[in-house]
Amino acid sequence: MTQKSKLKILNNCIIPSLTYGAQTWALTKDLRSKIQSTQNRMVRSIMGVKWSDRISNIDLYKKAKIEKVGKRIMGLKFGYAGHLLRKNEFNWTRQILDWTPYGSVRKKRASGG
Repeated sequence: MTQKSKLKILNNCIIPSLTYGAQTWALTKDLRSKIQSTQNRMVRSIMGVKWSDRISNIDLYKKAKIEKVGKRIMGLKFGYAGHLLRKNEFNWTRQILDWTPYGSVRKKRASGG
């Protein structure tokens, strides 16, 4: 397989599988680091670059013309948050988002406009 084909498979099949459901994850630094290092290893393998070649990940991603998985996950999370906020107030997901436990006070959410 060509390098270009491998990168297409990575972007169109593997990364979406790796980030499936990321909208709802509680993304910690540790989890983000593990996912990013997984992508780094895959890209290095496809590009035929070893650690001993001393090529930075930034240069590698520019050469491969792909985006980091962390950026994709954050885009998915913000997209999902916007989706929830656009729902009407009677939708159950919106009601859960706006729910206040009995006997406690939640901070006021900034309105979108």
